[in-house]
Amino acid sequence: GLEPTGTEPLFSSEEVQAGLRIDSVWNRKVSLDELIVRQPHVHIRVAKNGATNVPTPRRPRASNKPLQEELLDLRVRHVRLENGWILYNDVKTPLAVEGDSLHLAVDASGPLDHLLYVGNLDWQNIRFTAKSFLPVPVGVSAKFTVSRDGFTLEQGIFSAGRSHVDAHAELSSFTDPRWKLRYRGWLELLDLRETLRQPLVPTGRADFRGEGTLTGGEYHGSGSYSGQNIALPYDDFHATGLTSHGTYRINNDGLEVPDFFAGALGGKVTGRVTLKFAGMQFRADTHVQDVRLAALLPAIEHHGFPIDELHWDATLTADTVEVWTAAFEHFAISGKMEWMPPEETAAGHEPVNANWQFTYRYDTSLFTVVSGAFQTPTSRGSISGLLAPRNSGLDLKFETTSMGTYKDFINALRNAPSGSDDARQPISGKVVWDGKITGPSGGPTFAGHIRADNFRYSSFLVDSLDGDLTYSPTVLALAHGHARRGETATSLDVSLMLTDWSFLPDNSWTADASLEKSPLEGLQKLAGWSYPVRGALTGEFHGRGTRMEPSIMGLFDLADGN
Repeated sequence: GLEPTGTEPLFSSEEVQAGLRIDSVWNRKVSLDELIVRQPHVHIRVAKNGATNVPTPRRPRASNKPLQEELLDLRVRHVRLENGWILYNDVKTPLAVEGDSLHLAVDASGPLDHLLYVGNLDWQNIRFTAKSFLPVPVGVSAKFTVSRDGFTLEQGIFSAGRSHVDAHAELSSFTDPRWKLRYRGWLELLDLRETLRQPLVPTGRADFRGEGTLTGGEYHGSGSYSGQNIALPYDDFHATGLTSHGTYRINNDGLEVPDFFAGALGGKVTGRVTLKFAGMQFRADTHVQDVRLAALLPAIEHHGFPIDELHWDATLTADTVEVWTAAFEHFAISGKMEWMPPEETAAGHEPVNANWQFTYRYDTSLFTVVSGAFQTPTSRGSISGLLAPRNSGLDLKFETTSMGTYKDFINALRNAPSGSDDARQPISGKVVWDGKITGPSGGPTFAGHIRADNFRYSSFLVDSLDGDLTYSPTVLALAHGHARRGETATSLDVSLMLTDWSFLPDNSWTADASLEKSPLEGLQKLAGWSYPVRGALTGEFHGRGTRMEPSIMGLFDLADGN
């Protein structure tokens, strides 16, 4: 061949054995009866400029016959290739196929003018590498027949990694090529994830079968598939045990699944899925029915988004549109969703009604709530805006008669470990909130107006409280606040510096409070103190320092003191 010096030649063999057959003594006609090639080595190389090491014949072919007819005219009755090795190395693409232990046996039967060839091919030790893909072990075996009338693949088995395909194909005529194909395959999705080096590809197994025709370069086919034990690995959606099935139609332009079905989280997803081969563009128009919210929320919970700790349950229906390319790259979804109370609420949960319109983009992790409203037996609220990794902007209106039902959610949001002293602090009361959620989704800032009745957190207890509240991982502040406990009422402005949502001994604080003829007994209850002093207090107080070393000063008047 034309390969560079010192590289593997185009063809070499340990042994070539040829047997001749005398077809006619009088006409001096001799044919090749048998060909045995032992340990053949074939090396085809494609350079970066597209040139190959395969030489071009110096003279054009004298015959106008098709190549397959010229080969059949040789009338060879027996062909054997034993323990062959092939390397195809395309540096331009790049792509490489290398394998040894190649065995081919072809035997002819019938009259010389109409021989039927029966062949067996077995090649199991193949390594396929393309571009940046992980090399994958490949195996091929085939039983086939060849005649002047056409070609038939009686049984072909192609395996790659843990996956394989069985196929049957017929070519009725070499002069007017029309292929008919039937196949059945078993695909392990883990093979795609590993080979393509795409960690976003789900895992699971898919079985598929179908048939098709290929005429004049145009392919048309149809089939069906089913998938089991599908697991989705995404941070924003992780679930296992999913199933899917449907039928499909396929041509040169793309593929369509008109009756897509997926079983997930106690419900089902149905609809239409299309794929355009140009750009590998997917689109799914789906309807979600009877999915249980108590099963869905753990699947979408992730760091900074402890939504499962709301302990809500509902039956979910939705109409959605999903688009993505290739292996779930650039995934985006938009839709409308409704939650209805289930017939039987999951243990430890409470039922919820809700309506949502939303969009989500995986690349940017942007979740947009176009509109949303929810209601539980003890709460109701509305929300709209953008939830983002760095710069969220949500408008939230919320009210509840039982703040204690949100204790687990609040503890998870501020990273209070389960069973810790912080997590055990009691929270209760009626709360009304109107404000915004801003900043990173993993550490948001709540800012707005709060009104609370019979509110308790730890040892802090008030009959009523209202003011402008700011709460974030670094600060808890109440401005223009008013608090009342019994007959004691105070106006106050408080700011506590926090460390990851917690008020630690070294964290600083400031406070300004004013009292007007407030009974000391109620004031001590409000502040959590207990001293043997009675009377009515009027004055201005200022506090600062740290939690460990507080400092309070002020001007006051104590009337009716005791």
